[in-house]
Amino acid sequence: MRSSAAIPLLLAVLLRFGESAADRVLLKDVTAITLNRGQMTTGRRSSPVPQLRCVGGAAQGVYSPKTVQCYNRGSDGSDVQWECKSTMDDRYVLGRITVSCEGYDHPHDPYILKGSCGLEYELEYTSGSGSKTKSTGKQQEEGGFSPLLIVFVAIFAFIVYSFFTNRGDAQNRNDGPDGRDPPPYPGWRPGGGGDGRPPDAPPPYDDGKGTFTQGTSGSTSQSGPGFWSGAAAGAAAGYMAGRAQNSWGSSSTRQRTSAHSSSHQSAGFGGTSRR
Repeated sequence: MRSSAAIPLLLAVLLRFGESAADRVLLKDVTAITLNRGQMTTGRRSSPVPQLRCVGGAAQGVYSPKTVQCYNRGSDGSDVQWECKSTMDDRYVLGRITVSCEGYDHPHDPYILKGSCGLEYELEYTSGSGSKTKSTGKQQEEGGFSPLLIVFVAIFAFIVYSFFTNRGDAQNRNDGPDGRDPPPYPGWRPGGGGDGRPPDAPPPYDDGKGTFTQGTSGSTSQSGPGFWSGAAAGAAAGYMAGRAQNSWGSSSTRQRTSAHSSSHQSAGFGGTSRR
């Protein structure tokens, strides 16, 4: 009777031992592991962790590899050494790496839980790519204070100043010394109409054509403000066109860079940590 009751207990122990043996692996016998972005490790004594986790480097948070494969390259006398490879954007490379595995019964157990290994890595820029990116950003930030903008503002200020100065001079010429109209010219008759100013001189006579030619003093005097306003409009149009062209050029450059970015295989080397 007692032997029949002990049989189920023995079967349960054997089943538990079989399950333990299936997920209990000697770490030095592991030759390769494949790790994927967004996947979690297994966990027995502790919680699962991400298979791929960036822990530092200049490019941390900018890019993450999709898949990394790590190979057992032997032991340094204390633990397994790894070489990890990944195909990634050629602007980035793997830095220092550490393969972290969960010890089966304790952190220093030579046996690990199957599927518990993950990779902690640093991500760096390839030579020169980081500095180019920062330099481009700095140039874009400084684009709003270009010399062309300063010239445009100076021209606009000069136009405004000239406008008010010329307007004041014209007012002074039309008025008398005390602010009243000047005295009438000789020969002026009261009630004759007009504003008390002499009539304009007649246009010069052209002997060749037998006609009077129109004077140009009036049009010349009016050409000054028109010229400066036209110059201001031209400067403004040129400035806006330059800004638009620079913006389009920067955008197209970024598009070409992203469209033609190639990939390469990057490798990192490191040891093992236990948890």
